Amino acid sequence: MSQEFHEVENALKRLEKIQAEHIESFQIQLLPDLEAQTAKRREAFDNLICCLEKFFTRTGQDDEEQTASMVLIFKKQLKGLQRQNLTLKEKVEAYREDLRARMKHLAKGRKVIDSYRPPSSFSNRPRAISLTN
Repeated sequence: MSQEFHEVENALKRLEKIQAEHIESFQIQLLPDLEAQTAKRREAFDNLICCLEKFFTRTGQDDEEQTASMVLIFKKQLKGLQRQNLTLKEKVEAYREDLRARMKHLAKGRKVIDSYRPPSSFSNRPRAISLTN
């Protein structure tokens, strides 16, 4: 049971570390790779689920008091992960809003630049001068 406990604890720490790195990436990188980050977190979360399942199937009814104390430790760590997850969610939403605002700004700039171009009737005229006349 001790081995399974340590596996779960390690999986929790790994997920916590990954989420902390992803939160930090919003301050370091201009455009963090959200898709790769999500895949990495999903893999770590799947590993955590697997370790938890293994822990609960192997512990069974061995020592309910010890199992209950271990579950309390897991709960505390999981609540920390939930807080990190909420922080990460806020960062992603702020990032998306910033990206939307930048795209709107670019669209306005594109319209302004297009307004300086000559009308399409000028662009369809031939650009060669006839010297035969």
